[in-house]
Amino acid sequence: MPPHFYTMIQKILIDQRGNVLHWTSGDLHTLFGKIKEEDIKKASGHVKSHTDKEFIIFDAAFPDQTDKIERGPAVIGKKDIGLIIATTGINRQSTIVDIGTGPGMLALHLANISEKVTSYEKSPDVAAIAKKNMEKLGLKVTIKTKDATEGIDEKEVDLITIDLREPSVILDHVY
Repeated sequence: MPPHFYTMIQKILIDQRGNVLHWTSGDLHTLFGKIKEEDIKKASGHVKSHTDKEFIIFDAAFPDQTDKIERGPAVIGKKDIGLIIATTGINRQSTIVDIGTGPGMLALHLANISEKVTSYEKSPDVAAIAKKNMEKLGLKVTIKTKDATEGIDEKEVDLITIDLREPSVILDHVY
């Protein structure tokens, strides 16, 4: 598979040892036997392999799906994302600007809460990765391929996040 290939995780399965398995499509081959795709699709709560071993199964949630997004540059950690979300008070109506999109991890989490997220990424290649990740997760983020150190277009926003090597170079523009 090419390095840019990414398939959405559909289901999470947990085997009897506590191993977590991500299922996207097709039959799933595990240490405890094969589980047919049609069994996975119709399963609710539990599913058995061909060797009669039982697995817990449930639909993948947003955090499961972000674990497998396409990477490029380093991503901001979930602990930091949680702190940003918890301490800023953003909500569905918040207008947010994210500077330094990278592969979009922070922007994805912000867009999962707010419908108005704009993210700036100066590298066209990195912005393309972020756009693919947004599409795969069905989230709407306006990604601008622009160097935010030259200024941002948005006014009267509720939150601006900055993930740049030298964040101080942009402070005059965001103020």
